[in-house]
Amino acid sequence: MLKTLLDQAARLGVQVCTDPRPRTDRVYGFYDHDRRMIVLCGIAARDVCLACAVLAHELTHAIKGHAGRQDEHVEGLCDSRAVNVISLDAYTTAARYYPDNMWAIASELGLPQRLICAYQQHLDSTRRLVDRPRLEAV
Repeated sequence: MLKTLLDQAARLGVQVCTDPRPRTDRVYGFYDHDRRMIVLCGIAARDVCLACAVLAHELTHAIKGHAGRQDEHVEGLCDSRAVNVISLDAYTTAARYYPDNMWAIASELGLPQRLICAYQQHLDSTRRLVDRPRLEAV
């Protein structure tokens, strides 16, 4: 998954680099539109799932041409793309151990709570589509 995301960044002409220093504002990455650069902040090499989630989120900013700080609605849309890196099996296992505890699930998966929230919304919308009544052909 990481290689696929890095390849996509390269095709878009977006450079990806890392800054090993953790940020105090819980920002794991950002996209600099003027420099066409994504910076992943304070993510350890072992945190591949987190790196993929942040990269997918920031690539959405790059694809959409977002410059500067975005509002919560736009951030939510970018999160909705990043949820694709979460394994359903890993999420289900964590949710079984920590029912109704988003913080614990996020901690178990090594992901930000807002991404777990976006994933839960994704699962809910998928269930609504599956549970929707089927129309009979006439």
